[in-house]
Amino acid sequence: MQPRSVSTRKEGSKALTSREPHSEACSTPTNGTVAVSRRTGAQALGRRQFLRCSAGAAIAAVWGNGATLAADAQGEQREHLPRLTHPPATQPVAAPSLVADVRTDLVLDGPQIHAKALLGMIDRCVQLATRHTRSTEAWSSLLKPDDVVGIKFDPVGAESLATTEVFAEQLVSLIERAAIPCERIVLIDAPAGLDRTLKTQPRVYGWLDQESAFGTGAERLAAVLEQVTAVVNVAFLKTDNLTGISGALKNISVPFLRRQLPYLRDGGVPSIPQIIALPAIRTKLRIHMVNALRAVFDRGPDVHPDFVWELGGVLASVDPVALDQVGTDLLNERRDEAELPAIGNRDGHVSHVQAAAAAGLGTNDQDYIRILRPETD
Repeated sequence: MQPRSVSTRKEGSKALTSREPHSEACSTPTNGTVAVSRRTGAQALGRRQFLRCSAGAAIAAVWGNGATLAADAQGEQREHLPRLTHPPATQPVAAPSLVADVRTDLVLDGPQIHAKALLGMIDRCVQLATRHTRSTEAWSSLLKPDDVVGIKFDPVGAESLATTEVFAEQLVSLIERAAIPCERIVLIDAPAGLDRTLKTQPRVYGWLDQESAFGTGAERLAAVLEQVTAVVNVAFLKTDNLTGISGALKNISVPFLRRQLPYLRDGGVPSIPQIIALPAIRTKLRIHMVNALRAVFDRGPDVHPDFVWELGGVLASVDPVALDQVGTDLLNERRDEAELPAIGNRDGHVSHVQAAAAAGLGTNDQDYIRILRPETD
């Protein structure tokens, strides 16, 4: 399968999504992808117009060939721009953040999950997110043979969504194929007893003796962070009544603290990005996934049956900020269909995701997020 171009645009509050390139997107380079703008509202349209360029030029720039973006203001806007006496100070974008988005209607059959289909989806996501065509090469680019790999799940609502166990089984199988045996894999916040079923290394529970300071506080971190050398982050796609979205960033921050609630106030700002920036966490992060087989589009993070969305998808990225931005957009598209207000601000940005971008943990600029989807037969 080859990556397929995706173009998404929004007009007002209505989301329009196509699996074929839209006329506003720059043309597709040889790798078969386009940079996807997912901004909303009138301001976003102006930004897209500003970045629109001749075919392929913007794509070449964001892939770091040294060229700058060939941007041109439109119509009457051009007349009011000041004349520049020197080149702008902005630097070319080295590379966009890649977010793999793999979905199939075949993976869910009522309460049943097609395990083989899910394994293929996870595998393809990791390949796309790392730009490798072979599964072993993709995982080898992320993990070393001597790593102890922690897979961090989201336990909130896991029993109701009923997808974690099968997801864990397929993920462990793929990591084992990359020459890391199950004895070097640790399940974190997985359903009870799953480590015995999958024969993974038992998790170390408890908290470290010394507190770690991170700006807004100081807390004891989970002892499992000393047990593992690498972390694969597996979040759900859910709204959150405190932080807007419960996704990749939340899943690898406050759950590692002995006390959590104080750092979820004010939408998790600035605590969530500060926690992730701790060396004990950030240096171990390898890839972030979203288990979007079943998503929660309202009243999360707990699961209410009326607001469960059978999306049948898996998303992945090495950039947790970009991943959560794409997740926010997906949730807002579903909420728009249900005539619910959007989460986030007028530009579709959630506060802690925005703060994480400002802290340098990734990008939430939709103009520099590239969504990759595989070709389908």
